[in-house]
Amino acid sequence: GHDIALAHDLNYPALFSNPGSIGFLYSVNGGMDSIIFRSSSDGGNTFKNRQVVAISYAQFHKVALAYGKSNSENTGRYFAAWEEKDDTIATLGHIYTAHSNPNFNSPFTTPVRLDGLDPSFDYLCRNPAIACQTNDMDNDSLNMSEIVLFEKFNPESEDFDIVGFYNKKAASSNDFTRLNIAVTPRNEIQPNIIFNQYDSSFMVTYFDSTAQKLPFLKKDLNLPSPDNWHVVTSGYNDDISLKTPRPKIALNHGLQKPCNVWVGNQSTGKGVALFDAVYIPSLGISDRSQFEMLTNLRVFPNPCSTILTITMDVKQEISVRAFITTLFGQDVVHISDITLRKGIHTITHDVSSLPAGMYMVINTSGEYSISTKLCVIK
Repeated sequence: GHDIALAHDLNYPALFSNPGSIGFLYSVNGGMDSIIFRSSSDGGNTFKNRQVVAISYAQFHKVALAYGKSNSENTGRYFAAWEEKDDTIATLGHIYTAHSNPNFNSPFTTPVRLDGLDPSFDYLCRNPAIACQTNDMDNDSLNMSEIVLFEKFNPESEDFDIVGFYNKKAASSNDFTRLNIAVTPRNEIQPNIIFNQYDSSFMVTYFDSTAQKLPFLKKDLNLPSPDNWHVVTSGYNDDISLKTPRPKIALNHGLQKPCNVWVGNQSTGKGVALFDAVYIPSLGISDRSQFEMLTNLRVFPNPCSTILTITMDVKQEISVRAFITTLFGQDVVHISDITLRKGIHTITHDVSSLPAGMYMVINTSGEYSISTKLCVIK
């Protein structure tokens, strides 16, 4: 095996799955190379489904995987992307995509070679990333939206751009259209893209190695003016000595907000895992004290069957919202919205009406939050 990618159907389970599905895609080298998809219909307990997505005498390398579902295309499908090169020493090649159809555990469609759709891309591409709409809405094409991004080499300037293709009828057609994310004189590499199911947007990050920045971009699922993305930030990183950060975006399903991870550098030359998010300032940010205005969240008894007591330490007067969610981020109880003065405060709430299980107790103040797990028993 050469590379592997995983995806899941959290909050929007696929048809014929219980409680949900998990899929993973991997490339196998040796003789005829293969792209293999395996999936679980029982939340990862077993992986009985196996599909051969593609085979080739060339070399398969990087793979990417996403789950997609919409209101009209509601069975749930897995969408794959991968790169194909002539041999193990080649640095550039082709980008393909295909998806399971009509269900998550069905055979995959005939692969589409995306770089073949634009002659200027042919055999100049690498490192695919993929995302697909996942919610109970339809886009303005009464279907679901898919985006595949990758690095495209420019022979004249000897640098890379972040480009790709989008399809607003992803479940039923191969109607792909070119998309430009970062086409500049700078060197832009290592794209990553996700779909935010909570606000129906695509979110992108990549590494601008010339400027030593990790930008964060955002776009509505209908992709109006597809080449013009909203720049959330031109660079969320503080370190300006990045080498191979491979930035990623993930969703905090509890807070329904995105966060970023990447590989930074230490003085020793070794990598260090770094994290940042719009709701929690990273280490070294000067306003870290604002996050510390709300600390030491405790719940007891835990496990609890009736009256839950919540305590928190407030450093100065702030407004706090307290609520309970499932582990998947779905709100189940709104406890209170209250302004608290400096000191230790206590809130009580009756959880006897909640089904037995694991939950999150979350207190938020503005952009900042603090949370802890709660076990409800009967």
